[in-house]
Amino acid sequence: MRPVFLLLLLVLGSSFLYSQPILTLNTYPRPVDFIDSMRIVADPGIPFPSGGADVSWDYSFLGAGTLHTDTYYDATSDTAFSDALNYLPSDIDLVLGGLSFTIPSNLYEGLDADGWYRTGRSLGSQTVSLTSITGAPNDRIDYPANNIDYVGRLNILQFPMNYEDQWTGSYYFDLNYEVTIGAYGLNQTPAFTRTHYRNEREIVGYGSLVLPTPSGEATAPVEVLMTKVIDTAIDSFFLAGEPAPLPLLNAFGLEQGITDVDSFYVFYTPNFGAPVALFEFPINGQVSRVVFRPQAAALSTSTSDLNIPEFRCFPNPVQAGSKLAIETQELLEEGTVQLFNTGGQYIAQIPYQTAGTSTLEVELPENLPEQLVFYRVINQQGQAVGHGKILIQ
Repeated sequence: MRPVFLLLLLVLGSSFLYSQPILTLNTYPRPVDFIDSMRIVADPGIPFPSGGADVSWDYSFLGAGTLHTDTYYDATSDTAFSDALNYLPSDIDLVLGGLSFTIPSNLYEGLDADGWYRTGRSLGSQTVSLTSITGAPNDRIDYPANNIDYVGRLNILQFPMNYEDQWTGSYYFDLNYEVTIGAYGLNQTPAFTRTHYRNEREIVGYGSLVLPTPSGEATAPVEVLMTKVIDTAIDSFFLAGEPAPLPLLNAFGLEQGITDVDSFYVFYTPNFGAPVALFEFPINGQVSRVVFRPQAAALSTSTSDLNIPEFRCFPNPVQAGSKLAIETQELLEEGTVQLFNTGGQYIAQIPYQTAGTSTLEVELPENLPEQLVFYRVINQQGQAVGHGKILIQ
């Protein structure tokens, strides 16, 4: 019966069980701290992906790309950003009059029932000499260490998220500094750059996505939602509380209302706490960079990369329809246990409630076939706290 079941799954199941995923807080397990590994392919020489319903995107030809790793840190106890989930070291790169420099920074993000969003930045102090531009030895810009709250909200993901949904969001922030330029009579004069961000997002496609593995093979298909993003940033400059004077702006190659517009496409899948793939920065109608995470195709890999512990369960093996006990490493009150097959496809979600113990008990669905099943334990905040595997007999 197993070959017949697999055939039915391919013919029927993929067409209506998984082809139109819905993303919610409970299916976006964004841990507070984890190591995010991704692969980057520069100048792939391909057009942007096309949207639509029930599309098969096959990018297994891209190659393994270059490995890049970001480390996220727990920010739930950070008093400066009370609504933040975690933060990522993310320095700010600036160009001024041909002078390039970097300001050390941490980027904070939040996650709640409405969506995944960015909350603000913390900045380290930095002094940038302007001597190469003005010729005066004491001319400089001083950036003080401070925290920047984003005013407004821009949901990177908006829950629930489904095909043909669309939304916009915006925020602004002020980057403060002090300017010393003798020729303009400025001596540690307060100034700031105000940046307005506006984001337009639309779910323009759904279907399955195939990516390359690090060894060059094709991953299993991943059921995804495809998001089109138009990102607009506008910069304005202020000196001593007033718009910066035109002669000063001209001297540094600046102008009020500098606008930068980017468009890109992002693929998301339920039960994976990061984008599956990102196609960005069009140049002459082609994608200039692809960022992807092949581990999204295999739950056993993705749970490791998301840095959540493995939980023991018993009995194991277990029969479909039976009760399963899972030993957790923390006291849980309520949440869900999510089940996946070996291809990383979501097959069931089982709610649980406990009396605040370190063991939770769930009843498995009766229609589970004999197979190896992976599970994730989700707490009441919608965060993945553990994973494991069971053999259904």
